[in-house]
Amino acid sequence: MERVEATRPARMALSAMVRTGGRFGAAHLIDILIGNETDQVRDNGHHLLHTFGVGRDFDRQFWRDLLNALVGRGLAENSGGTSALAAAPRSRPLLRGEDSFFLLRALMRERVRRRAKTDGLVEEASAGGLSEELLKRLKTRRQELARAAHLPPYVIFSDRSLREMAQLKPTEPESFLAVSGVGQHKLVKYGRAFMDMVAEYLEEFPSERPSAVFRPEPERESRPGPGPSVRPEKGPGTVAVTGQLLREGLSLEEAAERRGLTVNTVTGHLEQLVQAGAEFDSTPLIDPERLAEIVKIFERREAVDGEWYLRPVVEESGGLISYQEARLARLFGRAPKPSR
Repeated sequence: MERVEATRPARMALSAMVRTGGRFGAAHLIDILIGNETDQVRDNGHHLLHTFGVGRDFDRQFWRDLLNALVGRGLAENSGGTSALAAAPRSRPLLRGEDSFFLLRALMRERVRRRAKTDGLVEEASAGGLSEELLKRLKTRRQELARAAHLPPYVIFSDRSLREMAQLKPTEPESFLAVSGVGQHKLVKYGRAFMDMVAEYLEEFPSERPSAVFRPEPERESRPGPGPSVRPEKGPGTVAVTGQLLREGLSLEEAAERRGLTVNTVTGHLEQLVQAGAEFDSTPLIDPERLAEIVKIFERREAVDGEWYLRPVVEESGGLISYQEARLARLFGRAPKPSR
């Protein structure tokens, strides 16, 4: 997946949101950015804005991808429960020029559209082959949501969208947005249910994890150099920064917010550090009694499952144990106890 710096256009988009008061949707904002003087733009006087036409060097698809990325990373948000877009508070450092923004262009989506001529199956993709087992689970999840909402299943997601999910295996908002048929509305409404399903599947079948797919933008302390660079969030620098924040007593949620990452990504950093031999006190991250309780379930189920799988533990608890808790219990339950 191509990673491109998009600080300047990201600031253009956020500026357009600010100058229009967060009262207009993506299509109108894009018209302003590319200089398309529609009746709505003219009637609202938006053709007179400083941002009118500043983004005409980019096409509409680029701006759609960028707006989706801003929403997915919490830098922009839907305003007043509508489709209108407003700059979120956490976008202020970017607007002030104190932060950078890297966009993962939805090139995968373009490849999907060219190759999915008949049944939506991607014949070639860097994320690996389509998993029929995952597809079956995704269809079950769709059926559950459709039944609860009294809707036909295809209204939730088409078969084509589910087949792409089963191939691309997205677990982050930006990679989920690269699936055809997924936009901001469906990301917010259904994204978490399907991304969690994919994450559960990959916990059971780690060998099917995509080897090179969508990743969060690099951090300021670990910017990529020219040419092909290692992914920042997997490199020692950014993982070490997360480790330092956790050692300072921040929770996973606080560390994720501080770094502009998801809790899932920060937990992955913690796993890398612990598995590499780093010592962390689990107490600030999970209640000790809760940890011991979940570890006992893992140990009991190991005789049946042969491994410490997350899903059986969560399901056995009837939802009383979250995947995050199970993930931390598995990590610290197996790790050597920190030396005092």
